[in-house]
Amino acid sequence: MHDGLTRMLIPHMETVEAAVYPTLERLVADRGTTVPMAHEHVEIRRLVGAIGEFADHPQSHADRGAVLALRRVLLRLHALLKAHLAEEELYIPILENRLTPVEEAALARALDHVAAERL
Repeated sequence: MHDGLTRMLIPHMETVEAAVYPTLERLVADRGTTVPMAHEHVEIRRLVGAIGEFADHPQSHADRGAVLALRRVLLRLHALLKAHLAEEELYIPILENRLTPVEEAALARALDHVAAERL
């Protein structure tokens, strides 16, 4: 699970931060709209890091307390991702309705470019 999170989720977040968030901020007149989502990305990275600690050192996390701690991390990550993705869905119409076709194409190219750099 940790490998999947670090290979897919984290690079996706980095791509969104680099390409989508600046565009969204411009469209909503730099109101700091993406600041809460960026903070959530920080927390998601922290939680993925905590999962990595468990994955890297399973022998030192074999007691009941550690297993409960891992469960709390997983539940927190699940809840945060669920809420975060719902928030991101709210911004899709803004991008769809306010970007010109040329801007949409530029954003798509930026997403492709940033994603390709991360491979």
